[in-house]
Amino acid sequence: MWHDGGAEYLTAPDGDRSALLDAGTGHHIIRDNSVFFAGIRLPAENGLEYREDGEDALEITEGDPLSAVARSARTCRVERGDWRTRVESSAVMTSTRTEFLVSSTIEAFEGDTRVFAKTWSDRFARDHL
Repeated sequence: MWHDGGAEYLTAPDGDRSALLDAGTGHHIIRDNSVFFAGIRLPAENGLEYREDGEDALEITEGDPLSAVARSARTCRVERGDWRTRVESSAVMTSTRTEFLVSSTIEAFEGDTRVFAKTWSDRFARDHL
């Protein structure tokens, strides 16, 4: 734990990256786990804590460009004393020969109670790609 400009850092930024290849199938997976904003209390005197982390993953099989999948997930937490909130979001992008397909979800929680949720999908033309 350390202080900087009125903020108290509870944890250090962290993360890791992994790359896997199945040589038999040619399937590649790259994962990037990140703590974007380490545990932080802003300002240190008021006890408000903020934390954010997430994971990005990319997958593709050699020789099959339409097998590509990009996934992204984030969790943000804001807490003070017994009050706890978090927002979880995720998105998945795939494609067809003519379109990119994106599915997204966002959920908000107070404590363990989900207070909001929305899921939606979009399609975008693959102009010249």
